[in-house]
Amino acid sequence: MTNSPLRVYVSSTFGDLAEHRAAGREATMRIGAIAVVMEQFGANSESPLEICRDEVLRSDVVVLVLGHRYGAVLP
Repeated sequence: MTNSPLRVYVSSTFGDLAEHRAAGREATMRIGAIAVVMEQFGANSESPLEICRDEVLRSDVVVLVLGHRYGAVLP
């Protein structure tokens, strides 16, 4: 058994939660884990859904960052 670093998939909407995504990525790296984020996926012939599904399945932890984008508009 290898001692590989923990893989943490950080998921959220992009534009409205950029600061929160960055905080999740930084916290993940501070604990010595690998942050799996869409910003690092690059160009690929697979669909975004397939890429995300595959990365989630390869990850040890999934962190969902949820906001108010599709709910009430807060001041």
